[in-house]
Parts: sequence; C-alpha cells; structure tokens
Amino acid sequence: MSDWLSIVAAINDNDIYHRNLARSPALTTELIPITEQRGFASAACAYNEALQQAKTPWIAFVHQDVYLPSAWTTQLRLAIQQYEAQHSKLGVLGVFGIDINGDFHGTVWSSGIGKELNFSVPAPVSVVSLDELVLVVRLDCELLFDAELPGFHLYGTDIALSALERGLDVCVFDGPVIHNSRPVLQLDESYEAAYRRVAQRWAHKLPVPTCIVTVENNGAALKRWRRQRSRRTLRSTLFLRNRRFNNTSLIDPVELAQRLGYEPPPTKIEATT
Repeated sequence: MSDWLSIVAAINDNDIYHRNLARSPALTTELIPITEQRGFASAACAYNEALQQAKTPWIAFVHQDVYLPSAWTTQLRLAIQQYEAQHSKLGVLGVFGIDINGDFHGTVWSSGIGKELNFSVPAPVSVVSLDELVLVVRLDCELLFDAELPGFHLYGTDIALSALERGLDVCVFDGPVIHNSRPVLQLDESYEAAYRRVAQRWAHKLPVPTCIVTVENNGAALKRWRRQRSRRTLRSTLFLRNRRFNNTSLIDPVELAQRLGYEPPPTKIEATT
C-alpha cells in the first residue's frame, strides 16, 4: 500500500469507473489507495472532504473516465523530485494545463474529440490553470477548493489560483493519460455558474486563460465561444453520432494506451517444446 500518494474520484457512473480508472495499474497492481466520493453536488465539496481526511503527502484527484497508464505514478514521483530540486515549494500538478500566455502544455488522449493533444513537456512547466481530469495536490500546503464553486467545472483553475495566491507553484508534468470523455458540444448552465463564481472570486487576477475559454470580468470570451460553437453544433452532432469514440464504453483504454506508447504492451511468453 502506497504511503506517499492516494487517489480520489468523484463517481456517479459505476460502468464508466470500472472500465477506466479502476483498471489503472496504480489501483490494480501498485495498490495506491483510492477514496470513492459519491453523491456530492459539487466537485469542490467532494474533494474538500477527501482532503480533510487524507493521510498521504500527495493526493491525486482523478476523473472516473481517466485511465492512468503503468508508468504514471513513476512519472509523477520523478516530476515532483525534479521540480522541487530546482524551484520553490510545489503546490499542485496536473497532466494538462495552460500558461499565462495562453500556451497549452501536456499530453492526453481525449475521446471527446477523438485525438491526442500532444504539447510535450520534457520537464515540469509552470501554468496558471489546469484541466480537471487529473489534479495532484500537496497535503501540507493546506489548500482547499472553493466550497462555493458549484457543479463540476473550473475547479482546476480555482485550485491553481489558490496555490499561486499563496506563493506556491503550479505545474504540468509529463504524465500522459487516456481521457475517455464524451464530446462537449456546448457549455451548459452549470459551466456558466462556475464561470461566474471564478470571475467573482478571482476578479483581481483576471483575465485568466483556461483550457476551454478565458475567464474575464465581463464574460465576453464565454459569449464569443458560445457564438462560434453554436454555428458548428448541428454539424458536430451529426458527425459525432457516427464516431466510435462518442461512447466511452466502446474504447479499451488499456489497448489504446499501449498503441499510443503510454505503456508497453504485455510481454509475450514463448511456448517451450
């Protein structure tokens, strides 16, 4: 059982969870402990409860539809050691994020768009916002997610800004994962509510780029995104209905991770005569 890392997942679909995150070697062979958070109205509430009960130095908050390849925990440990040997105290890490200049960093396969996002990070790189699919938080920094942040959006931006506000570093490391997400054709009301809360809480830091749309005081970027997206929604919907990756249950994350080189294929045992 690991004494340096634990995993937390907010789960509302057992099938998705068991087809993806639950198959990760971190859980099946490395015996990293996992806390399954169920029945919470927001990610912030689910994760804050887990943080307050955590006992390991690092806690990884991982989406239920993410598969962590076999090398992932080794890559994470190496990144922490590498970063802290050269920089000040590290508060939060992720596998995909965006820096203050609007440049993306990290590598992830996204089933939602049917392709790999590959912005190589040979060494951990500082960012201002993280994608929520994987967030790794250092326990002794005593960071918490904003309890008033509704739903399940933008908490990666919130925790990153919280860390930066306290003089802690936030970075993306080289830890490719499979994200068996569903396609997102529009940002719904829950996203807009989270957007408004982040804009309110972090008004003194805005504008802040995120992996989807920049958070601004007047919300102009969100309005532009919606206008541009609405023109493509019908075409995208018809297209995605015929794509195999539109249903997360149809993708084998283990086979895909091996095909993409995120983890080695199983060793073949030669028959003896």
